Amino acid sequence: AAACLSKAVSLLAQKKALRAKAVAKGVESLITAAGKAAAASADAAAAAAAAKTARAEAQGAWILLREVAACEPSAPSWQFLHAAWAHLQAQGQAAAAEEGAALLWVISYAAAGFPANDAASLAKDLLKALMAFSLPAAAAAAHVAALNRLTATHTEEDEAAGKAKVGGHGQGGKGGVGTPLQWTAKLLEGVHEVLGKAMDKRGQLNDATQAWRISCALFTAGEVALLRQAKTPSGLVVLIQALTALGSTSGPSAAAAAALLGTQEVVPAAEEAGVAGTQAQGTQGNAAAGTQAAQVAGYAWAALGKLCLVDEHLAKRAAPLFVQELSRATSPVVRNNCLVALTDMCIHFTALVDGYLPRLASLIRDPHELVRRQALALMANLLMKDYVKWRGALFHRFCVALVDTSPSVRKLAEYLLGDTLASKAPLLAYNHFVEALFVLNGCQGGLYAG
Repeated sequence: AAACLSKAVSLLAQKKALRAKAVAKGVESLITAAGKAAAASADAAAAAAAAKTARAEAQGAWILLREVAACEPSAPSWQFLHAAWAHLQAQGQAAAAEEGAALLWVISYAAAGFPANDAASLAKDLLKALMAFSLPAAAAAAHVAALNRLTATHTEEDEAAGKAKVGGHGQGGKGGVGTPLQWTAKLLEGVHEVLGKAMDKRGQLNDATQAWRISCALFTAGEVALLRQAKTPSGLVVLIQALTALGSTSGPSAAAAAALLGTQEVVPAAEEAGVAGTQAQGTQGNAAAGTQAAQVAGYAWAALGKLCLVDEHLAKRAAPLFVQELSRATSPVVRNNCLVALTDMCIHFTALVDGYLPRLASLIRDPHELVRRQALALMANLLMKDYVKWRGALFHRFCVALVDTSPSVRKLAEYLLGDTLASKAPLLAYNHFVEALFVLNGCQGGLYAG
């Protein structure tokens, strides 16, 4: 729905038929009214229901306002955005993480409209929240985007006006967080500290909270790297690569992964009564540790992929590791993130990943439905943008997806072959029809003997 809305707003803007300020004002009124309606409920149950409805309405309204702001940055009122952020902050971290992500994307587009002092104050709040390394991925990405636009915009204004003085500019001009180069370096230092403790003090880490903080730090590192501001320290890259090893651990290695995250207690075996109960607890601990290890590994591979997008030398060294992990990773999240990273590298460094395309296409038959859907969508995107050319083997993979056990995968394959890709290659089925008959029926004679 969001993609369709984005396209509709963009088309209206291209035709100069978008009344951006009027739409923004109407959306702002809707968000304000929804919040007041939720606060007016006296009964606790009614208030909870009203708050849930208001959040749903506000979420849709923020998405619309974001698309409008993307086309017309001056349309949203900075006073409204500033007041909305203050209101969310007063409601607590949960509200700021959910609705705040959509709000911050609007702020990132409308950053130029904020006065310097208000922008600096907001930037401080955003950096403080990021340095805690506790935000969900969507919220962290929005925080980074808004912080980048707020600081970059006002840094450029100061330089253009000649207000930046020697020494004063290094402090962020008006008591802010500094330039994008400065606060990104600070964030990367914070990430390095969190991951360094995870590796150096493995025996002192405990519970899922620590695993979540490591995951948040990894995601933040990737988002900051994509800004291409501060250079990622080589030591941080090594730490991220080390954490990727958690995704393929099993059996005895799972204990090492659990020790790294501090989620598995060491219990003396057969030294006390109640051995059965102790073993049961140990089994549960191993399962929890394995889940948390896979979670951290998934974020680590995603972060490493983003680092590769801004460093071709690192991409050349890491690409074979991503491909290898596709075969040995037991977690579908890890396989999915490796797939996404490799397809992104295919766009940035086409020749680098071209030799691995058959392996990427084979994920259309992955055991997990999510990975199969993602593989179909990503390969179709590469085909539509001409980063990949149609080959017989790739067409056969798409044909097999037409009879996938998952209805959603089948529908996606039908749509891609019958609509999206058909417009790009209308004679595709005609050119590969006879060949497909032999391959899909498992012919072992003639050219296919042996």
